[in-house]
Amino acid sequence: MKAPIALCLSLVVGSAMASEKAADHMFPETLDENLVKHSIELPVRDNEQELLVELIASTQAEVDCNRASLGGQFEQQNLQGWGYSYYVFNGNGAVATTLMACPDDSRRVETVRSARGELRRYNSKLPLVVYLPENIDFDYRVWAPE
Repeated sequence: MKAPIALCLSLVVGSAMASEKAADHMFPETLDENLVKHSIELPVRDNEQELLVELIASTQAEVDCNRASLGGQFEQQNLQGWGYSYYVFNGNGAVATTLMACPDDSRRVETVRSARGELRRYNSKLPLVVYLPENIDFDYRVWAPE
């Protein structure tokens, strides 16, 4: 009688461990000396299969009346031996602008975002890990159907 109870208990404990979120520690702290790791734990949401996460890179730059965007893009890479994905932003902080003639007094410091945010599936079971250069900031936006 004790053997079936012990077996049931071990199955419950094993399934509880398997359902925990994947830990952030399995991802390296840095891929090289110029990249900073950003890790986000997404909250559990209803209907996660319908949600998307937009990855956004940004930096502070002096701009004028022209449209400005941050050069670079996110690349998805796999964590060897685990099969989990992380993202690396390959930009160096260069800002591209249109070339309209602007008044001299239009210069100001402003947040400049990447030209195109990357959309990824929402998954609260895994941390969202992104590596960016030190001078680049990271933000994300959750998209849902209405």
